[in-house]
Amino acid sequence: MRTLFNHRVPLLLIATFMIITAPSRSQDSLGLQECYRLLEQNYPLVRQKGLLIERTTLTQESIRKKFRPSVNFNAQATWQSDVPHVPIAPPGSDIPMPNKDQYRATLDVNQLLYDGGTIRSSIDVEDLSAQAEQQQVDVAIHQVKRRVNQAYFTVLLLQETDKLFALSERNLLTQLREVRSAIRNGTAIPSAADVLQAGILQTRQQRFENRADRAAALQTLGDLIGIKIDTGTVLQRPVLDISVDDVLSRPELNLYNLQQQYVDASSRILGTTNTPKVSLFAQGGYGNPGLNVLDNTFQPFFMGGIRLSWTILDWNMTKGQRQALLIRKDLIDAERDAFELNTNTELKKQRAEIEKLTQLLRTHDEIIALRTRVARSARTQLQNGTLTASQYLIEENALNESLINRSAHEIRLLQAYADYKIIQGDTEL
Repeated sequence: MRTLFNHRVPLLLIATFMIITAPSRSQDSLGLQECYRLLEQNYPLVRQKGLLIERTTLTQESIRKKFRPSVNFNAQATWQSDVPHVPIAPPGSDIPMPNKDQYRATLDVNQLLYDGGTIRSSIDVEDLSAQAEQQQVDVAIHQVKRRVNQAYFTVLLLQETDKLFALSERNLLTQLREVRSAIRNGTAIPSAADVLQAGILQTRQQRFENRADRAAALQTLGDLIGIKIDTGTVLQRPVLDISVDDVLSRPELNLYNLQQQYVDASSRILGTTNTPKVSLFAQGGYGNPGLNVLDNTFQPFFMGGIRLSWTILDWNMTKGQRQALLIRKDLIDAERDAFELNTNTELKKQRAEIEKLTQLLRTHDEIIALRTRVARSARTQLQNGTLTASQYLIEENALNESLINRSAHEIRLLQAYADYKIIQGDTEL
């Protein structure tokens, strides 16, 4: 029976961390599609989406406020070495000389009228940046789905294996009762019962270890999807679409598209850098002197108007920034091409695995039919006293091994299809 262990996933390598605060699941069954849904709902990174939306809303609101009037208060006191004056005063004139110490307090109001689209483009850039970051969260969650598959199908395999161990134990118990009856009738030796009893104990050991491994795998699955799964929960065998194609719908592709749009939006901002900017301004104040520099008294004053600013020469700074953005787009294209190449290669490898497992399953029914006939014959011989219990146990174990092999290949094939869908980007079962 040692070969039975070779077909079980090594669960001791799976991390089994307990989430104390995770909600408990009391339902009797759990499906793979629901596991995906719970992952997308409970995975810790999901919280980032709400935070990203909140941050983007605050940032965009701050950008929009640039169209609101700005109000600034300024105050200064200065002393200067010289002031405007008339060197030679005309006869009969009394032109006062301004003070060298001057004081001024002003309230300045500015209202932007036209910015060439800079604010609108900045809002678009912030929105695309948030979308790209949210898409990165989706990419990270999608990658975790392969781990969900591993844990889910590990539990499913151990679940099916436990049924076969239980069947084997029932068969051995039946044969043990018949052998004990034969011993009482003097047609079998007492050691035959000991051989069967040892086989039963070994099967129980395997069932105990199998259940412990299943509990560990359930805990790992629960950690990934954010719930506490009761050991009595039965995992459903998923019904998967067995058709395979090479059409990719991975979230990474949408991420690359958003990154390209972000670069385009950033380029549009650069296009507004050197456009004219028009604004209204008003200034009111109190100082000595006021607007009349020849009046050496504190006076209120006011001025207003319209202002035009236009960067005519920026020494090709904008041109260089545009070229850098074009290079960034090329880098994104190269990354997308590499991703598609690697993903298509992985799909081909997964298709080969599916074909291999499909071929293996085609011979299992014939093997099991042969093993069943041999085991049935061995039981008859054991009952007739023409076969030892040890020889019977060998044939019984061989049949159980064939049944477990077939179950393992069935589960592995289901996982291969599920992994193919994850690689492809399709998680709808």
